[in-house]
Amino acid sequence: MNFLKNLLVVGSLLFAASLLLGAIETGEIQGQVVDENGDGLPGVRITAESPHLQGTRASQTNQDGKFRFPLLPVGTYTLSFRLQGFTPVVQENVVVRLGRVTDLKVTLKPSQIKEEIVVSAPSPLVDKTSSDTSYYLSSQDLEKI
Repeated sequence: MNFLKNLLVVGSLLFAASLLLGAIETGEIQGQVVDENGDGLPGVRITAESPHLQGTRASQTNQDGKFRFPLLPVGTYTLSFRLQGFTPVVQENVVVRLGRVTDLKVTLKPSQIKEEIVVSAPSPLVDKTSSDTSYYLSSQDLEKI
């Protein structure tokens, strides 16, 4: 009789464990965003897109440059990394597997400064090449006066 009870308990535990394992339908992406020196970049905006996901998910790196996307449906994702002053990075074909964690390390490079300053002004009223100090009045100027 004890053997039958033990067999029933073990069978029940195995059945419950198989139900729990079968309930996992998601995976996770985590990682770190660093600069060229290997230092973590805080405040990087990360978006995750996939046909398996309704809409997009967004996250931001912490003070160490680490990020995490938990509970993602299984599939292939495209991640975009953006931070002002750095060239954006798009990482495609990031695979999320059932019950697994996908680790990434992304390096952002500083962007080139592409700022241009244009100064324009009308030509000066004074001719610097002539010493003539006379002033010419047109007929229209005289009518106004």
